[in-house]
Amino acid sequence: MSDYPFQFEAKVQFHDFGKFRFSVVYLPKRLESKLPLKELPRLRISGEISGIRFDAALQPTKSRWYMMVSRRMLKICGLTVGQLAMVEFEIADQDAVEVPDELRHALDADDEAAAIWNSLTPGKRRGFAYRIATAKRPETRERRVEEVLGLLRA
Repeated sequence: MSDYPFQFEAKVQFHDFGKFRFSVVYLPKRLESKLPLKELPRLRISGEISGIRFDAALQPTKSRWYMMVSRRMLKICGLTVGQLAMVEFEIADQDAVEVPDELRHALDADDEAAAIWNSLTPGKRRGFAYRIATAKRPETRERRVEEVLGLLRA
């Protein structure tokens, strides 16, 4: 028995968005009415996909909602496109932003950048944090922190 209030099983599929192609799982119609998707069209959720922890957003497309599943997550879960994934989740704090340590330390040392950071929407802060967090090498992360600080001050 799951501790998560929402569960579904879905096939991992490709979703084409212009020139881009993402791997996704589509939310079953039966769950749409149970979630505040009209009020929060990019509903933040957290849970597990095939037993592996995730934080993501449900996003709209035409008449369906989907959750992107990165190549890295697919690999960790041992999944490929076409396979069934078990998704269990809860509604997450919509304003939460996981700030990488390097960025947090830089903001602590720069009052001007920190004030601008705090004025941004959670979505914009998440975007900047993601840019830093996805860098593999420490020097790339540090360079991206400097880029973000420059953008904040511009």
